[in-house]
Order: sequence, then structure tokens, then C-alpha cells
Amino acid sequence: MVHVKLKNNQELIIREAEKDDAEELIISVKKIADETTFLTFEADEFTLTKTEEEKIIAESHASDNRIFLLAILNDKIVGFIKVDANQKKRCKHLASFGIGVLKEHWNKGIAKHLIQEMLKWAKGTQILRKINLGVQSNNLAGIHLYKKMGFQEEGTERRGALIYGEFYDVILMGLLID
Repeated sequence: MVHVKLKNNQELIIREAEKDDAEELIISVKKIADETTFLTFEADEFTLTKTEEEKIIAESHASDNRIFLLAILNDKIVGFIKVDANQKKRCKHLASFGIGVLKEHWNKGIAKHLIQEMLKWAKGTQILRKINLGVQSNNLAGIHLYKKMGFQEEGTERRGALIYGEFYDVILMGLLID
């Protein structure tokens, strides 16, 4: 568990998700999906049950190359970062992540702190050697943040996202961990 002071002097807690968080986490993720088009799914497509979410959290705890971190503000989940990694021997060093923050808490530094904690953890695994992500080309704030955190553009998936009938390219980014 990490305590962080935000730009507005609020105290943010970043910690691993626990099974007891499943229900609130589902509500938060659906709200985030409803507030932004930057996730890979819409709110009505996020259909995990409490039991399924608990299983994902448990699998994260049991893995040496996966983690599920939550951002907690005033005892409420306001954001998350979930790292998934391949379990095959030849690809176990590769991971990707998804991140989301409730819109009312954008521009407070929460995403930056989640990424920083994820990267500290990733370096400590001694397993992960590369973190990948895909970001929509219209997510300028996200692209800026990822570059600031050391991620580099590696390519473009043309028409990688279709949102309300309009195509968006997805920029593929990566960070080598040595």
C-alpha cells in the first residue's frame, strides 16, 4: 500500500485489489467506460459478475507477472491499472496494461501515480522486461503521459478502434525494462 499526496493535497492510496473490492470495482469500471471512449469497451459490454471479478483478482494475486492496482480516494475506488502478462515461457517477459480513472478525478495525477507504482512493481518482478500498450490517436493527454513515463511509439494500428461509426488509429507503445 502506498500513500501519495495529489496536486490538490488530497491523499491517494494505491494498493492491490482484493476480492472484497470486486463489487465496487465493477461499478467504477462501468462508470469509467460510460464517461470515456478511450477504453476498448463500452459500459454495457463490461458484463463481469462479482464472482468473475473475484476470480480475476485472485489470479492476479497468484501470478508473479500480473498485478491489479486500485487508486482509492476518500475510501472510494477512483481508478485502476491492470497488468496482464503472457504465461508461456517464451513470452512471460511481456505484459500489457489497461488503466482508467473516473472523469471527476482527471488531471489530479492519479494515472501518473498508478503507472509509477506499476512500473516499480514490474521492475521488481525480475520477470517482466517489456510493457506494451495501445492508445487511441485522439487520446492526446494519454499519449503525453505515456511518453513522459518513458514509453516510446513503436507503430500504429490503423483503424484500431471504431467509436460511434468513426475509425481511430491506435498507437502502439512500449517500455523496455532493464
